[in-house]
Amino acid sequence: MKLAGAAGSAVIAGLVAAVPASPASAIIGGFPASSGTRSLVPQVVRVNADNGWRDAGENCTGTLIAAQWVVTAQHCTNVRQVQGKPYAPSKMTVKVNASAGNRAQTTGVAEVWRMEGYHSGTLVHDVAVLKLKKAIADVVPARMAHAPIPGGVNAYVYGFGIVAEDSTRFRTLPRAAEVRVRTRAALSSRCAISDKYVLTTVVNGASAQGDSGGPLVEWSGGRPTLFAVTGGDFDSVTCKGGNAEKRSATWVGISTRVDRRSPGFAFLARHVPGLGR
Repeated sequence: MKLAGAAGSAVIAGLVAAVPASPASAIIGGFPASSGTRSLVPQVVRVNADNGWRDAGENCTGTLIAAQWVVTAQHCTNVRQVQGKPYAPSKMTVKVNASAGNRAQTTGVAEVWRMEGYHSGTLVHDVAVLKLKKAIADVVPARMAHAPIPGGVNAYVYGFGIVAEDSTRFRTLPRAAEVRVRTRAALSSRCAISDKYVLTTVVNGASAQGDSGGPLVEWSGGRPTLFAVTGGDFDSVTCKGGNAEKRSATWVGISTRVDRRSPGFAFLARHVPGLGR
């Protein structure tokens, strides 16, 4: 999925079956993630997908949640694999701290676990977790949220997505976008949305292709807290795929919740040692 200030991302998991989902693309608009008070944290990683679906099978984003584990969107992984069982991808890699030049680290992926109940049409349960071939010793894993993010606050999304809606070029350095968290009641009631997801509207940039799997965080006291995983978007008027570039006023981003009260976190805790403590 991508992030965009004026460009749109794809519809993600979280819509009920009646609403078609479109995956996220790259952050359009927004600002460089390597500068400013909301600069990229090293936990945000670039995922080179292994036959990934919807994001062109090239590039996605993820978040380091333990020394040897990265959470991303399930649609960034090989859709031919069975959910609930691990598989070892042949080509998938993860690049950590990509903005750090020579200090950036690249490692292979040993195992992929995919959340049960995923549906490719609506992107329900669009979460996967990657076990890295080597632990990342010098990066503190992301802090997981204890409760859902409240509506009405501003949050930030990060990604390595495409440079523009009509582009085939993915970013080598990440960008960030500021978004506004919305409740279902605050949006058009014609689009049926699950409460397992975080809904956002454009403030400065939005998500798009290649940003799929990236983090949605809230900053507090100079530290980010991970609430959700970027999946896609929709248009609140048509209830179909959104485009933040052309229809920013009605664009809605969708991210799958991974706070400690969500099914997404329960899935992660079953596989990541110590995460549920």
